[in-house]
Amino acid sequence: MNKPVFRPDPATGRLSEKNSKKYFSIIGLALFAFVVASYASSIGVAYLFAKFAPHLYHNFWVNTVISLVCQYGIGLGASLIILSRLPKDTNPSEDFGAKSFFMALCVVFAFMWAGNFVGNYVTSMLRFLLNRPVQNPVAVMIDGNAWWMNLLVYAILFPIIEEVVFRKIFCDRLLPLGEGYAVFVSAGIFGLVHGNFHQFFYAFAVGIIFAGIYIKTGRIRYSVIYHMIINSTGAVLLPVIYGKIAHLLSTEKLTELLNGITSSDVAQRTAAAAELSPVMGWLIAYWLYSIATLVLTILGVVFFFKRMRKNRLREGLIPPSKDGKVANIFCNVGAALAISVSVVIFTLSLF
Repeated sequence: MNKPVFRPDPATGRLSEKNSKKYFSIIGLALFAFVVASYASSIGVAYLFAKFAPHLYHNFWVNTVISLVCQYGIGLGASLIILSRLPKDTNPSEDFGAKSFFMALCVVFAFMWAGNFVGNYVTSMLRFLLNRPVQNPVAVMIDGNAWWMNLLVYAILFPIIEEVVFRKIFCDRLLPLGEGYAVFVSAGIFGLVHGNFHQFFYAFAVGIIFAGIYIKTGRIRYSVIYHMIINSTGAVLLPVIYGKIAHLLSTEKLTELLNGITSSDVAQRTAAAAELSPVMGWLIAYWLYSIATLVLTILGVVFFFKRMRKNRLREGLIPPSKDGKVANIFCNVGAALAISVSVVIFTLSLF
């Protein structure tokens, strides 16, 4: 397969509208191939296990290996064949100082909670419109696992792989067009591959910051570290806290006791406090976590707007045509296929 040549028009210094759409079409086809190959191989392997080794079908480690092989072996392999037709670019490497690292961490938390809020709101609306529960796939994945299993897989292994794929591989192919395209298109891809409404907005939001950090520093390790931190809170820390509390008190009982300690009746307050004493340490841990994330989120909003003007997104070596900017990205064969298959998968995730 011959590689297409993407040269800017000497008169404008930009790709023609036709070549712009062609470039984005290849990106879309790569995403389409990734999703279809991943899901098709997963279904095939799951069928074989269910038929010939049903006792292994629900094993955590077996499912983890299947997921890795199907997504990042078969799916990524199909995607890389298509992406190999595009040029690559990277920015010079820069180190983060302690101050910059902390500021970026705060911004990550701000975007994480913004995306999480939107995702929860959309899920609530869908639950109301459909008049049925909509499962949170994250809760399903981590539920019942030992904390160290979630730590190893969801807080260490997946962040490394996902950052290499969605930041390093996709961003490097989008960077020739410009930093803005690399940031927002790669974040959109990251959101879509999660395959459900609950995670899309969350993944898209943090994907923007992870991509921005990678592009501005030229180092994948920083986005990997931030990814590990937020996954550790969601997949390890909070489930441990919730699990310890739920082991001793039901949600209804906990709500009743928390209302009791705010009662004006001294005897009721004393009785509620006594019953809460076995989980008080875990409640304090949760409150401290909530306060810490609230502070980091507020600081993140401040830092983001403070630094936004300084961190302008630069154009690439072959910027797309200015005519029909949105149409260039979405009105092409590759994007149409990628969006169509994503709509199907997102819809199926509701049932």
